[in-house]
Amino acid sequence: MQKRDPLRWRSPGSQRLRWVRLAEGFENSAEFAGKVGLGATTYSQYENGIRLSLDAAIKIANKIPGLTTDYLVRGREEGMPAELRHRIEAAKQKEEEEEAEAAAKHADRA
Repeated sequence: MQKRDPLRWRSPGSQRLRWVRLAEGFENSAEFAGKVGLGATTYSQYENGIRLSLDAAIKIANKIPGLTTDYLVRGREEGMPAELRHRIEAAKQKEEEEEAEAAAKHADRA
């Protein structure tokens, strides 16, 4: 049985949520969930593809200085500070590099 690639089925919104978490320096999603006032299971579901509720987006945006619900829900960066946008972009690039390395290793084994 072929293993499902967890990153392939993530929605754009769940990816943005993950990048925000990583940009804030949290490798552990449960710790980040606590910071933003969500349960660990609920947060994990959002990050793994369940649609982010507007209430949860507001809660998260209120805990991260400069983060907007517009970014979390729609991906619009307008109104966010450049420093936060740069940190999110760096987290995105790091994750993409790690994915490429993992894919190369998988291809080498095949």
